[in-house]
Amino acid sequence: TIDSGFKLFFASFKSVILLALIIGALNVLPQFLMPSLMTGNPEAMANLGATMLAAVAVILVLSLILTAAMIAKVGAVAQGSSLSLGAALGRGLKAFFPMLLGTIFYTIAVAIGSVLLLIPGIILMLSLIFYSYLIVLEREGPISALKTSHNLVWGNWWRTAVLLTIVLIIVYVLLLGLTIPISAALPMVLPMAEDPMMFMYAFNIFYGLVYAIITPLMLALFIVIYYDLKARKGGADLAAGERRKRAGAGDPRVPALPQARLHARARRADAPLLRRPR
Repeated sequence: TIDSGFKLFFASFKSVILLALIIGALNVLPQFLMPSLMTGNPEAMANLGATMLAAVAVILVLSLILTAAMIAKVGAVAQGSSLSLGAALGRGLKAFFPMLLGTIFYTIAVAIGSVLLLIPGIILMLSLIFYSYLIVLEREGPISALKTSHNLVWGNWWRTAVLLTIVLIIVYVLLLGLTIPISAALPMVLPMAEDPMMFMYAFNIFYGLVYAIITPLMLALFIVIYYDLKARKGGADLAAGERRKRAGAGDPRVPALPQARLHARARRADAPLLRRPR
């Protein structure tokens, strides 16, 4: 599954690089406004603080729309097709409010689970995590997407936990591998003592570029895990249907189908993953 995620990342990276760069730029944009907050002038700081809050709100809206557009484009590649930039942005705009509501409901559910007992919060944090992919790829509503995500993960919770832990480790290692060498080399090119602001700007620009690489990779890995869960759920549904059919026919044996055959049948129901669009 992880290997398929990397294949999907490389297959889709060219189509999402522009969106990824814009998201990376948006995420570091507030850092360029921070120095102006340190002027010491209370009135100027208050005015700039209000501007900063408005800018952050706009950035969050745009980031959500662009992320949904990236999910749509990567998902299209995973399904063996392609999606134009305009169509992807249209999907992102349509998915904005459902994703916003889904994010609010997800946060509330995890918070309540964590307050009551820590374990339910951890369980819900993982089992509901694919809601945004269901909203964009399957066009489900926020409540339906959360329920479907929970149903997909339930029964494969530990396997999903292991896969997502591997994803986080990969992302963390890549982040350290990209940022530590540059952080060490950057002061040699731009001495901090001579111009600390220029050093900070250069580092923020580099971090935005790193973010533009990490984000499509995470989306590709999550989408592959999502389709894997969907295939496994389809296999389980096929097994249940086969049992009901044989039970209705009066067959007392009602044997379970082999797991490999179930997964093969479920995957044939979907478009093949990682097939490059022609």
